[in-house]
Amino acid sequence: MNRSFSAGAAVTLVLGLILLFAVSAQSLSLGSFSIDLGVLGWILTVSGAVLLVLSLIPRRTRAQTRHVDAAGHESVTDREAQI
Repeated sequence: MNRSFSAGAAVTLVLGLILLFAVSAQSLSLGSFSIDLGVLGWILTVSGAVLLVLSLIPRRTRAQTRHVDAAGHESVTDREAQI
């Protein structure tokens, strides 16, 4: 993926950790709708961590090139990673 995707994942992770550990209010009420900030913090933390892992996976696969010759044989060559 690109760097903005990684940055968005890091921001999501940090916001989740802030909601988990730094916010003293336990819930946020919006009219008749109430949000538990601890649960929201866990959701953001887990989703941020998953997004960070997903943003790192394509960098590894882009470092390999697959070629199929005329006989149908597949070969994999490693390229230099340009991160």
